[in-house]
Amino acid sequence: MYEMQMWSNAAGDILSFKYYDASEDAIIDICQTYEFDISDIIGNLTEPVFYYTGSCFVNLSFSNPTSSSVDINYYSNTEIAGFQFNVDGVILTDTSGGDAADAGFTI
Repeated sequence: MYEMQMWSNAAGDILSFKYYDASEDAIIDICQTYEFDISDIIGNLTEPVFYYTGSCFVNLSFSNPTSSSVDINYYSNTEIAGFQFNVDGVILTDTSGGDAADAGFTI
């Protein structure tokens, strides 16, 4: 686990990462990027932020759960043409916003 402190010239700059594997003398691309946000703090010792090397994938997570809503977050290094969620025991009453709405997906 490593602490990283990052600086940029402006909010919104996209930062990308590489990893040096000394055992293989190889530089490996990190799949994720980070959109710089001034004074942002992400992750901590008990809830770290993970970055992955090699072939990437779609990573889903959920945040801000309440009795009436939940945010669905994702990371993908490939384009997404559509998606579907099946959740047992949930009555869906509304959907809105996010990248799905921005992309013109039916939500």
